[in-house]
Parts: sequence; structure tokens; C-alpha cells
Amino acid sequence: MSWEIAVRPAAQDDITNAADWYENERRGLGTAFVGAVRAAIASLAENPHRFAIRNRRRQARWFYTHRFPYRIVYLPLSATVIIVAVLLAARHDREWRKRLASD
Repeated sequence: MSWEIAVRPAAQDDITNAADWYENERRGLGTAFVGAVRAAIASLAENPHRFAIRNRRRQARWFYTHRFPYRIVYLPLSATVIIVAVLLAARHDREWRKRLASD
């Protein structure tokens, strides 16, 4: 079964902002970042339950991208994976937990 992927606007903003920052640091790095995030998100379509539950009440899960220290926070609901946040791994957990609370 292949899951549908839905990226929330706030998560899309996270990706855009990080890509802009990386691009300012070194030309082409922003594009590489977006590619890494897209590949990571696409991999969830196969089996979104392979990563540990990080918020039991909301069934939220997260994992890290390859090459870049970013955490992808998501909710596997029915047949859809909802991407809630794409945040720098060093950021405190309250950042992604606030996004869950706003539902």
C-alpha cells in the first residue's frame, strides 16, 4: 500500500526558509537540501510506521534527513501522511509540539 503525502503550509515554509539559508551559505546547497527533504518525505509513502512514536497522544513520529541535520515530524493518519514540521534537529521539542497542539 502506498500512502498519500500531505505537507502542511508551515512545514513547506520550514523547507523554503532552510533552503534559502543553505543557498546563501553556498550556491547549490539549498537545492541539495530540498532534494534530501523530498527524498526523505517520499520514503514515508512505503511505510510511515517504521519510525518510533514521539508523541503518543497524537501518534506523531519523526526522523532525520540524510546529510542535513533536520527532523521531519509527521502524522500517519488513515492512508495519508501529514508532514507537520521540518525543523533543525537542535531546536527544542516544544517547536514541533506546538504545531501538534494547534490542530
